Amino acid sequence: MSTILPFTTRPRTSPPPWNDPTPVREEFFGVERLEQHAASLAAAQTVTKRPPAVLSLRTRLNDNAKVLLAGYRASAAELESGRGVVPAAEWVLDNYHLVEEQIREIRDDLPAGYYRQLPKLVEGPFAGY
Repeated sequence: MSTILPFTTRPRTSPPPWNDPTPVREEFFGVERLEQHAASLAAAQTVTKRPPAVLSLRTRLNDNAKVLLAGYRASAAELESGRGVVPAAEWVLDNYHLVEEQIREIRDDLPAGYYRQLPKLVEGPFAGY
């Protein structure tokens, strides 16, 4: 009996939100909290005027856009041939127009000239970006 007591008197804690399988139906961060978090992340980073050379974000975007389009076309071909696709491929088939829209917005809203003016990180996995 004494071995069970510590478990029954311990306060119950709720599981972390990332382990919860139910759909998210509320904001984790509102606009104000998101701005605070962005400011704290920015303050914690070291920037440089002489960043290391990295692959441009425009090149990475174009490469990713090609892969996404190829995946969309391959999934569409699977369906046209009468085979099924996994749920993630179904989502891409149903929502590829949203993906294309986001790619267009990124291209429009982050031109190379503007990006060159932004501060670049000194270290970490995004050094040079």
